[in-house]
Amino acid sequence: MLSYVKEFLSSIEKKKDINEDTFLVYKRNIEKYSAFIREKNKDDNLTHVTKDDIESYLTQLADSGFSNSSPNRV
Repeated sequence: MLSYVKEFLSSIEKKKDINEDTFLVYKRNIEKYSAFIREKNKDDNLTHVTKDDIESYLTQLADSGFSNSSPNRV
């Protein structure tokens, strides 16, 4: 996992008002998104992500039957 993703997750985990289950959902969603981008772009650099990449991922979530809150967290 990329260092800035780890830093982001670490900062979320340190918040006092977030419970462990919520943190794990965020972590899982970020890991799935990162894997999608890596597979699509053959690149770990999330700075190369385009609007089309994001829309494609959100479409995939919707097609997979995820709840509306999943894309909102991503």
